Parts: sequence; C-alpha cells; structure tokens
Amino acid sequence: MLTSVKHPNIVTLIGFCVEDSEMIIVTENVSNGYLDGYLGNVNDMRILTWEKRLKICIDIAHALEYLHSEMEDQKTIIHRDICSYSIGLDETWGAKIFAFWWSVFLPPNQEDEALYINWLGRPSYIDPEYEKTNKLKRESDVYSFGVVLFEILWEESL
Repeated sequence: MLTSVKHPNIVTLIGFCVEDSEMIIVTENVSNGYLDGYLGNVNDMRILTWEKRLKICIDIAHALEYLHSEMEDQKTIIHRDICSYSIGLDETWGAKIFAFWWSVFLPPNQEDEALYINWLGRPSYIDPEYEKTNKLKRESDVYSFGVVLFEILWEESL
C-alpha cells in the first residue's frame, strides 16, 4: 500500500525484504519519536509548544486529505488506526502517519463511499458508528483524528 502513497506527511517506504518467514520493512526515520511518547508526561509535553502542536495537527489533516481524496486514479485509503501511536515526528517536528497494517483501499466510485468490514483499531479512537454497524467510511478516520486533536489540547490543561 505504501508504494502508491507519496506525501510529505506519510511515512516513506524505503524498502522491504522477504526471506522465508522473515519479513522486514524499512521506512524513513522519525528522529523525534511518536506523538504518544509525549502525551501524558508534563515534562515531555513542554517540548511540544503550541506552534509545534498546531503544525502536527495541520500535517495530520493534510495527510488524511491526501489519503481520502487526493490520490491518483481516484483511489482512497482509509487508515483505520489514526491515533497518537501511529503518528511519527521527524527532525523538524513534522508529523507523519505510520502503521498502515489495518488500512484498506476504498474502491473508486464506490456508490455509498463505505465498506462493510469488521472494526479494528484502538477502542478509544473508534468511530462509534463504525463500531456499531461495521460501516467503514472516511469519516471514521476523521473521528479518530478528532480524538487525537482532543489529546493534544487536553494535555495542556493537566
């Protein structure tokens, strides 16, 4: 899936190797770790100034817009696991979406722009409609992104 994705806020696949039962994926480095490493720790959150937080939020929004409506050939990818654990931070504090193992392609011109598929993901990030009906839509990722936004804003008030 990553071979068809080219966006500055989505992890770049450098290579992979499959040898017998061993499988290795090589992606670009995120030198500042993952967003979840900063949440919940007041000292670490001080590193994330409001300017950096805003940049992270905007970067994630750009990446989701690309996945949902700007890919070539009218392809759409629904990530299914947008959360603080799947957002890497590069050397300039740019956010990059990682963890595409649960992602799915939404077929071009899908009539109702949804798939019926069993829900996966971290419970606190799951779109309640998706969890209840198994109807996966772009909005399911947007809901999860809203939870991430809440986490980033909430941490300041601790």
